[in-house]
Amino acid sequence: MNEFIEKNRRFLKFCSDMARFYGILLLSVVGVAVAIFVIWVISGSMEPEMLRKVIRTQTQTLSNMPTLVLHGFLALVVAEFISYLLASEGEPKRILRHGDKIIYAYVLFSIVMIIRVFSYTSTTSELTVLGFSHLGSTVFIAMSEVARLLMWVGIGITLKKVLPIIKESKLLV
Repeated sequence: MNEFIEKNRRFLKFCSDMARFYGILLLSVVGVAVAIFVIWVISGSMEPEMLRKVIRTQTQTLSNMPTLVLHGFLALVVAEFISYLLASEGEPKRILRHGDKIIYAYVLFSIVMIIRVFSYTSTTSELTVLGFSHLGSTVFIAMSEVARLLMWVGIGITLKKVLPIIKESKLLV
């Protein structure tokens, strides 16, 4: 494994830097968007009717904010994991030590959002896609979502188990 890391050090460093940039960018965009919205509300510069209209039209954007935050943190976890692999010694940073919890929070949030979507679409016919029956498309979408979330849980468990192994191998070298 050390040979692979040494052979690809520059590329791995680039990947780590890009993941860190992406994570910080997502968190910054969400922070600025929330700050602008809070300033609008607190300043009273927007009429109540206009504020209601903005909230109604931007509901999708507002509901995506937690997803963007979690994706930002996931990108930072990936960046720190790669950096930790590249470092010859040292402890993993806090975000990496708690990376599994971030992944589990992402899975939990995704489950809540999936339940919300399925409860909404069960009252409408929006899941009838490409001529599939309502039940067929619902089962297909549910199975793919369950598989995606199980993969994330597996990544979280693996991360939790792999970090001590990496730490021990660094001490032996």
